[in-house]
Order: sequence, then C-alpha cells, then structure tokens
Amino acid sequence: GISDLGREDPSWFVDHQFALDETNSNLFEALCNQQNGTCNFQSNVVLTENLNCYGTCTAQSSPVTEPCECSIDEPRVIRLNPSTLTGTHLPTYYEYVRPPCVQMAIPEDNNAVTVAEIYSRGGSMCGDRRLPLSSG
Repeated sequence: GISDLGREDPSWFVDHQFALDETNSNLFEALCNQQNGTCNFQSNVVLTENLNCYGTCTAQSSPVTEPCECSIDEPRVIRLNPSTLTGTHLPTYYEYVRPPCVQMAIPEDNNAVTVAEIYSRGGSMCGDRRLPLSSG
C-alpha cells in the first residue's frame, strides 16, 4: 500500500503515535530485528504471523505514554524510543500501511453500523462492523 502520512496534518502525526515497550513487546522484537545486541532496522517489515499484544491504555491522553498495543485495532505510527538496544539517540518510527483490498461501499445486512459524526449537526456515516475502523 501507499503511505497517507504525507497527506495528513503534521499535528495528527505527532498526537497519534505510540511507543512500544522494549522489554515486553513482541512487535518491538519483530521491528527491532536484533543482531549482536543491537536493532537491525529494515525499511519494510512484513509480519508473517499474528503477534500477542502488550499493554492497554485509555484514550484520555495524547500523546499516549503508556504501553497500549492491545487497545489499538490498527496502529498508524509506531515509535521505538532511543536506547542502547536501538543503537540511536533518536526515536525510530514505523508506519502501518494497510494492505489494499476491495470492499463494498455499503456492507450487507447485519454488518452495517451507523455512527454519528463528531462535530456534525445531525450527520452520520455508515461503516462495516467487521473492519477495525468501525465503532460497532
């Protein structure tokens, strides 16, 4: 897929990222790709299996500071904080790019959900409850 971050508001990028826990996160381990005690970061990483998540959090604060992998359906920006293991004094960022797929514009019966739009005067939108972007 193609990145959408270049088209987003920069403040959205800063506020909607979370850091992985270096000690407990399976996703950190996969992205780190450790060799000889230091991360060997790859430009593109494709996960070949589902990983157990680590940590839950609430959507009360932004940016998120505690481990919260289990609270997020589909991450957008993932930060690996600087450390001896990452081998850098700057954070390392990964972006999740959703695989391309074909979806029906209006889901079939029993899978549709209607959600009121935030900041809208009576507006709503339709979603497919099977997708992580749906609130149903």
